[in-house]
Amino acid sequence: MALIPNSLIFLLLSTLLIIIPTHQRQHPLDSLTPAEFSKVRAIVHSFYPIPSHTTAFHYVGLEDPDKLTVLSWLKDPTTKTPPRQAFVIARINQTTHEITVDLTVNKIVSDKLYDGYGYPLLTFEEQIAANALPLKYAPFLESIRKRGLKIEEVVCGGFTVGWYGEERRKNRIVRVMCYYLDGTVNAYMRPVEGVTVTVDLEETKIIGFKDRLTVPIPKGDGTDYRGSKQNPPFLAQLKGITMVQPDGPSFTIDGHRIRWANWDFHLSFDSRAGPIISLASIFDLQKQMFRQVLYKGFVSELFVPYMDLTEEWYYRTFFDAGEYGYGLCAVPLEPFRDCPENAVFMDAYFAGQNGMPVNMPDVFCIFEKYAGDITWRHTETLKPGEEIREVRPEVTLVVRMVSTVGNYDYINDWEFKQSGSIKVTVGLTGLLEVRGSVYTHNDQIKEEVYGTLLAENTVGTHHDHFLTYHLDLDVDGDANSLVKSNLQMTRVADQMSPRKSYWRVVSETAKTESDARIRLGVEQADLLVVNPNKRTDLGNSIGYRLIPGSLTHPVLSDDDYSQIRGAFTKYNVWVTPYNKSEKWAGGLYADQSRGDDTLARWSLRNRGIENKDIVLWYTLGFHHVPYQEDFPVMPTTSSGFELRPANFFESNPVLRVKLPPPVKYWSNCSKNTTLFIRSAKWDFHLSFDARAGLSSFFDAGEYGYGLCAVPLEPLGDCPENVVNMPNTFWVSDKYAGDIMWRHTETAIPGKVVSKMVSSVGSYDYINDWEFKQSGSIEVTSPRKSYWRVVSETAKTEPGARIKLGEEQANLLVVNPNKRTDMGNFVGYLSIPGSFAGPLLSDDDYSQTRGAVTKDYLWITPYKKIEKWPDIFLIKAEEMIPWQDGV
Repeated sequence: MALIPNSLIFLLLSTLLIIIPTHQRQHPLDSLTPAEFSKVRAIVHSFYPIPSHTTAFHYVGLEDPDKLTVLSWLKDPTTKTPPRQAFVIARINQTTHEITVDLTVNKIVSDKLYDGYGYPLLTFEEQIAANALPLKYAPFLESIRKRGLKIEEVVCGGFTVGWYGEERRKNRIVRVMCYYLDGTVNAYMRPVEGVTVTVDLEETKIIGFKDRLTVPIPKGDGTDYRGSKQNPPFLAQLKGITMVQPDGPSFTIDGHRIRWANWDFHLSFDSRAGPIISLASIFDLQKQMFRQVLYKGFVSELFVPYMDLTEEWYYRTFFDAGEYGYGLCAVPLEPFRDCPENAVFMDAYFAGQNGMPVNMPDVFCIFEKYAGDITWRHTETLKPGEEIREVRPEVTLVVRMVSTVGNYDYINDWEFKQSGSIKVTVGLTGLLEVRGSVYTHNDQIKEEVYGTLLAENTVGTHHDHFLTYHLDLDVDGDANSLVKSNLQMTRVADQMSPRKSYWRVVSETAKTESDARIRLGVEQADLLVVNPNKRTDLGNSIGYRLIPGSLTHPVLSDDDYSQIRGAFTKYNVWVTPYNKSEKWAGGLYADQSRGDDTLARWSLRNRGIENKDIVLWYTLGFHHVPYQEDFPVMPTTSSGFELRPANFFESNPVLRVKLPPPVKYWSNCSKNTTLFIRSAKWDFHLSFDARAGLSSFFDAGEYGYGLCAVPLEPLGDCPENVVNMPNTFWVSDKYAGDIMWRHTETAIPGKVVSKMVSSVGSYDYINDWEFKQSGSIEVTSPRKSYWRVVSETAKTEPGARIKLGEEQANLLVVNPNKRTDMGNFVGYLSIPGSFAGPLLSDDDYSQTRGAVTKDYLWITPYKKIEKWPDIFLIKAEEMIPWQDGV
């Protein structure tokens, strides 16, 4: 969230280009063209002429054509293209209008006044005007003077104000906070704390001012993240690494339609949502036809509540899509850094406040990704005297956009796999929103400060990020159902087996919306969207499975005003019947909304969703407790989810995938027997053990995880740039177009600053250890809740047995004898991915032997003999870990 991107706005508004797309036939889901934006503007002004009307365009986007009409057109594109219409939200004479413009007949076909709660997206232009007001306002100038600051080094940004139980506001307002540069471009690290300016956006005037307290401005030293401003010593520079496709990309782009491998989909841009993936279908080699998977997918809302209750902070609970525009905040992608050398770039357009089209250059990049990952492999060892090995490298297609919403940079990837999976990832980097403070060391803090002391006078505030995705899955057709396949522990009856328990799948089909509100992590289950009308040849329902990443739930109370507005984050999964008007989880009008038009409200109707055209809504989240490594710019932290075929195909769809031809065969490969490895700032030792490496089978303890290691296949198991030791291990630098950190600074008027650093038996286990250079007050507030960090140190082993998912917590291993200069304990944070716990009964003999799996995390004091968890947990045939102090 937050600061208005001033310089980015200037850049965009200065490039008013009207360009007709190069493809011949317009697709019904194509984004509006520059010519169409201009036409919309002309038609609206013909009905509300200037100067008798003041008109501000807050949103102009494609009015979704009727879904059945689109699907019918796809079956026969020679028929008439569905009508092109635009949906407009405009403030005309300070009232909100919802206008539908038919671009085929060139007229307004619908014009409705909106008089409910909430207001439309903020425009760039009104934010620029609001941010400039304090710099000429006498009381503010006096506040700057008394702090000994130079007004020419001050920049400001506007923040939406939310809703906290007030009676209806008639004003569209923002609160403007200011920052100090003076030797750095990192304004966010130097807040002018305690000064708040309230601005009426439509009157463009200051209606409130308060200078509540004075705290030191944090130092500028060490805050500038630009490479040119860094002083020695530097980390060792890595050798060059690249992604080269001498024969060109394997994908084709026709207008907004993209074809790659077995995928065919449509990519468009929306100023509120950013990238929209539509009509994704996959070619079934066995059936010799394309089959539907996803009708439409996009980010519906991004909810970012901060936990600071002080007067200048409590209202900072942002809806980055609905208030600022997730697409509007997209930034040009930098070749070779934001995207690899083999990327192809695409522009986008949006309507400025005056309705004119604005060009956004290089807003998308599309590239093929290969990082030494494996699609599938197997080494057959059962045939005496012969070894059969087969492996396929994983090459995927990535669509990327970066949205810089003030201080945060969100890296949005849609990744398509030949296996039929769609993997969706968001990476968070950029700059923290920090509060100025009187504290210079952690030991001075005796009160709640709502964050972490990151540097002198600098507190990084606790906050959340919740991204809600709208996923209109059409799995082999539009009549779908949600099936929850619960993994249920079942006791063995009648002594039919010496086992005492097993788990089985008990499936439930959600019949209404209430059945499909799911908080993940509470139960062990698979979630599938199936087509109940179609089956595989073996009789299984055709479907796609949702595979979540890390799980996060809101901690705010349900009656907190912020959570009422963001109630759509309460569950990770919602399912609703398809409704063209239900696109925005936080409501169509998010600014100052009251939560009366959200996904949570729609779902209360409890409509039928079995064997219907349904939409799956998925929320992923981050609880951000800042650490000193986040200062002055944050290394990227990522999460996401995967949509994976589940009985969609008759067999493995990538069985008959051919290996890509080699570009250079082991060009820098060498055999290496050294066991000490140094790379960048990492230094570690690699060795081999016949047992070490996993399972009623104990693959390590019974078979030897190391003993079952197999030779690695060049170009299949590992990329061309590996060093192998000899062929059982391989070591290589890895680059797949991922981003270590980035930020586009948009808070400084007239300047855009962009800087970032790229960054056994029937089973084959692929084991990767990957090392990253980043080292991986008393207040009166209308808020009703916030979350804070309450730390507990494990004293004994029982205190360190942890089942993840039951509580929202960070897990750290710290050195209590060492602290940073700020007084924080030195430590490492454990960030889990998805997790699954055992379901067998504790008294089952298999689970008795495998009781190490009962908890996700165990801590024991170091003992040389304690290497194999299936042994050291058993003492005198009892499952009692030693009770030594931790």
